[in-house]
Amino acid sequence: MPNRKVTLVDGRKVTLTDDGRAIGLDLKEVPEVHRDQVVEMIPEYRIAEAYLHRTLNGRLDYDYFDIAKATKHNVLMPGPTGSGKTTAARAWSAARGVPFVSIEMQGGFDFATVVGSTRAQVINDANNNPVVIPEFVFGELSIGIQCPSVVLVDEVNFSPPRFTAAFHGTLDARQSMYIHELGRRIGKHYECVLFSAYNDGYQGVIRLNEAFANRFAFVLPWDYSPEVEEALVGAYSPRLLTMVRNMRKDKLITTPIGTNVMEEFITISAEPGGGVEMAGWLFCNRFSEAERAVATRAVEANLVAIAAELSDIAADDGLVSVSNSEDGEA
Repeated sequence: MPNRKVTLVDGRKVTLTDDGRAIGLDLKEVPEVHRDQVVEMIPEYRIAEAYLHRTLNGRLDYDYFDIAKATKHNVLMPGPTGSGKTTAARAWSAARGVPFVSIEMQGGFDFATVVGSTRAQVINDANNNPVVIPEFVFGELSIGIQCPSVVLVDEVNFSPPRFTAAFHGTLDARQSMYIHELGRRIGKHYECVLFSAYNDGYQGVIRLNEAFANRFAFVLPWDYSPEVEEALVGAYSPRLLTMVRNMRKDKLITTPIGTNVMEEFITISAEPGGGVEMAGWLFCNRFSEAERAVATRAVEANLVAIAAELSDIAADDGLVSVSNSEDGEA
């Protein structure tokens, strides 16, 4: 277990670990068998320090998260891919020093890893004969909801029925999750904040169930932030940012272009052996075959100017990685 020391972070009393985590919860509230795992689920505090805030209707993003926690409400974040939804939830979790659980519904969802599973445990009885005893092993979600935490269900509109049946009770007055293998419900901690995110309006996306959406008092539209993109991209290459914004308006392109895509363009350009030509080619390969010709024309028209901007910054040693969105995040 990492060494720990008590200190103040942003005016709050926290315990700092030697691997960079600020523990903001009382571990006495966590079952002893889960304490080490809970600490490992707390994001490193540097994630909070690097995070770039946005304002929503004149209020800071964290204001909404803090009030959702105080009023025991859930948070729904509809928005395009790569807009920083996962990053925001993770950064707030790091800032508050609580575990962060992120569950991706589309693709590799594994119920046993997320919720838990029953495994056979062999013990000896009084006569020293082996006996098989079923033991339930808790997953990330079932551990996380039992303590102060941030739980994000991403691409929630793709949730499989088995997960939906277990999870719905955490969102309403029951404040608990039914686990069939246990044959009972486990209660959600009163300081566990549930986030759900989804990408709306894209081809092939399943529409979010209205009854499910009604369980969220805090609906925070999470579009691409002009302020965040100016800091992450425009500060290095205004031409790249302008090119992408124009492409987003082009009706011939429906593939979403996330903030993280522009960040990756910049980092690949700056990497020795990489360069803007490689970055531009990889950028165009993200699009469907029907859209690639449009993307290629846009890149070819802007590549010289983008290269000049990134070259100037690199020469001044000003090009650094300040990612504010996850690779491929929703």
